[in-house]
Amino acid sequence: MSYLDITRAYQADMGLPAPLSYQIAWGIGAALVLSSVPLARRQGWYLGVLLLGALMIAYKASFIRNGPLIDAAALSLAFLAAAQLWTTESRFFGWGHRAALAGVSIGATFFASQSLVPIWPDGTAFGRIAQDMVTNVRFFVDSAYRDGVQARLQREFTDHLAAMRADMPFKTLTGPVDAFPIDLGTAYALGLPMAPRPAFQAYFATSRLMTERNAAFLASDRAAASILYRPFAIDGRYPALEDPLSRRAFRRYYDLADRQGDWMLLTRRAVPRSENESCASHETKLNADIAVPETAADQALWARVRVQSTGFGHLAGLGLVPPKIGMSVTLASGYTASFRFLQEAGSVGFFLSPMLAIPEADAAFLAGTFRAEDRVTAVRIEAPEGGFLPWFRPEVSVDFCRLSWQ
Repeated sequence: MSYLDITRAYQADMGLPAPLSYQIAWGIGAALVLSSVPLARRQGWYLGVLLLGALMIAYKASFIRNGPLIDAAALSLAFLAAAQLWTTESRFFGWGHRAALAGVSIGATFFASQSLVPIWPDGTAFGRIAQDMVTNVRFFVDSAYRDGVQARLQREFTDHLAAMRADMPFKTLTGPVDAFPIDLGTAYALGLPMAPRPAFQAYFATSRLMTERNAAFLASDRAAASILYRPFAIDGRYPALEDPLSRRAFRRYYDLADRQGDWMLLTRRAVPRSENESCASHETKLNADIAVPETAADQALWARVRVQSTGFGHLAGLGLVPPKIGMSVTLASGYTASFRFLQEAGSVGFFLSPMLAIPEADAAFLAGTFRAEDRVTAVRIEAPEGGFLPWFRPEVSVDFCRLSWQ
């Protein structure tokens, strides 16, 4: 169940649009690879499961995580097709099947190498691949060369850590240290003990399981004494949807100790704040404007927005990327901003108001003095544009909860 929870959120929340033609071509190649597995024996079933798992990982790592940058998927497909051609255990339906699989391997290799040419201006892609292979072999067989490379890499690593420490605006911190939403490398460079959240990259902690585990960790005695906080979000998301329960835990267990530019330093409180919650439920539909309740100057508005998938959406979402749901918010000034809405994180709950989209808003929120210009007055959850498959139901359930702390 944990795998399904994380997979559904990852499929829906990660990634950039990838060309459909690439996905279809890759899918045909993957089907040819799987069709060469001998299923007449038990070992063939084991191999089939392993190949399917490897192809799913390659698909997610490229098409879902990085959109048009599908080199990993192409190289994985090329390698697996070549491996099936090489082994004597494969099953082929004549010479045409074998030739098609060879074409898949050659075509995927060519595609990946051509897409990497701009990174290698000093030669052709195939020449650079050969050069890298020679370098890697030399690293293992030539001890003097290997020692020199390792010494150079260690010097570069040490210099990089020193540069990161010099750029850190907070010179005195108490460990253990965590970082939010990412920046864990900066925390590591300080040389202090570390206590990262279980899902330590906020952009990935959008499933209920991961954000709940992070919040439980922050409530425990294992949590960090200091947190380096530098807010931003990826892929046009509404920022508060990334690891939403950790953000809520920060208000209870941490104080804003310092701010330098976009960086903020949170320090753990000796006694957590008490939290009060008052909720009301609403029913609405996709593409309908929803009036957002007003809050006092010391309150924030927590929203649980449940967009339900259809039966087709539940099944297809385990292996395919669902269309992106939109979200627009209107501020007290009348300004309207558009974002991506994350279905799983939205159902868990997130800070809708104030809108935490700039460092000044986050700093005021963490200090407990919310800015009037960041107050959200209306929100609309928008159906995907151009969708012809029934991924989502039109009904939307919303809980608005006023939160205050003492």
